[in-house]
Amino acid sequence: KKRTKMDASARKLVLLREEFSRERSLLCRQIEKLQGQVNNFATQQLLDQCKNRTKMELPLTNDPKVLQEVETHNVGVQTEELLIEPPVDYSHEIERLKAHIGQLNQGALETEQELIGHNNTLLADLHQKKAEYKEQNGLVGKLQNEISELEEKLKVSTKANETLQQEQQSLLAQFVLESSESEGSNSQELSSLQTKLGQAEENLRNAKECEDKLQSELSQLQETLKTLEKAASEAKQSMQGLREQNEQISAEKLTLSEENLKLSGSISTMSEELSKKEETETLLRHQVESLTQQLREKEQELLERDSSTSNSQKRSSQNRGETTGATPPRKRQKINPAPVVVSFSGFKDSKNKQKRKLQAIVNKLKGKIVEEIDSSVTHLVAPPNCRTLKTLAASLMSAWIVQPNWLVESYKASVFLPEEKYGQRFQESPFLQKRFFLAPGFSRDAVRVKVCKELLVQHGKGILEISNKNADYIVVSSSESKSQYTKPCLTWLQLIDMIPVP
Repeated sequence: KKRTKMDASARKLVLLREEFSRERSLLCRQIEKLQGQVNNFATQQLLDQCKNRTKMELPLTNDPKVLQEVETHNVGVQTEELLIEPPVDYSHEIERLKAHIGQLNQGALETEQELIGHNNTLLADLHQKKAEYKEQNGLVGKLQNEISELEEKLKVSTKANETLQQEQQSLLAQFVLESSESEGSNSQELSSLQTKLGQAEENLRNAKECEDKLQSELSQLQETLKTLEKAASEAKQSMQGLREQNEQISAEKLTLSEENLKLSGSISTMSEELSKKEETETLLRHQVESLTQQLREKEQELLERDSSTSNSQKRSSQNRGETTGATPPRKRQKINPAPVVVSFSGFKDSKNKQKRKLQAIVNKLKGKIVEEIDSSVTHLVAPPNCRTLKTLAASLMSAWIVQPNWLVESYKASVFLPEEKYGQRFQESPFLQKRFFLAPGFSRDAVRVKVCKELLVQHGKGILEISNKNADYIVVSSSESKSQYTKPCLTWLQLIDMIPVP
């Protein structure tokens, strides 16, 4: 039964190894496909975004010089957009791969633990068998000692029988001699001799019975010795089989550990590639922002030129008295108030009743509700003393962080009220144009690295550096040594404490 159990466990290990290798090959193929798809489609998407952001509308004029300048500018923008390499985001796919590999590692660990427990039970059984074998060996020694003692007793009894037979023969010879010499001896002597002969015969019978008993005991002891020898041989064979199975299991454990090390190395390389691509993303975003600013400045310049040319045309037409061909004056556009975009954070009631009421107020006042916080959010509604990732992001983006009473009072007034009584807004980000470097010990935590990049770059408008030479601050883990860096070091908690929150 134990051998069948060990064979079944070994088969399970082989099947798990085959499944692990298959899933690993499938994951590698999926990664290659995703890389190809991203390289094919991400360029077109980023170019479309750049076109939507950076293309300049034609001004309301027919001046050929202005039109030529706009066309040349759009052609330059298109060439710059084509030169921009699209960023590739592998974060979701790598997180999924990490989770899948973690599940595979957990399955392998569970099977290893089961095999270890099974081996421990088998070793305990072996130790018990060894103890039983030792006890049986002790019993065999005792039986051999008893057999030797019985053999000695047999020898003594045989010697006594021989002496008795000799005495009987001598007595018979004496009796015959005495009877021949003196036939008329007394009857008393004959009776005494007969009694002695009877006693001798009884002693012979008792000796024969003892011999029979000893021979039966010897035969039984020999049979028990044979059974014990068979059991010992079987125990030795089982010990050898178990040792071979333990060697096989140890070899499979070594192969599994090597495969796990290879997978961890591939994951580390993928994470390094991700970090490099995210850094290129940030650089591309900064380039796009600078291009959009330049485009806006050029638009303003063109509009000013257009307005100056239109004013000069009006003056010339008034001086000449051309009333019929005069262009009608442009109507001033009404300045619409900025839209109110609201997000919520820190509401922990089970059914979200309070949050639903506040959302209904925002909808009645014709505001917009957003779940995820981004640059379009103007107000973050949160209870007092609330410190979440949303409140930190709103503080860095200079959005209003207000209490729920602001919406309640605004509903009573049927208009969004001024925010100064109900909240606070921070004008400048503490991370603006400051350079940060993420230390190797801190970059091992993928979740914190992702949140840190969102707070520093996306919301705080900071810059991430590849090396620590040009950095203003170095973000380290709590267990990492700070003496190896010359620049000021910040832990995760110290970095968050730099962000002001009401």
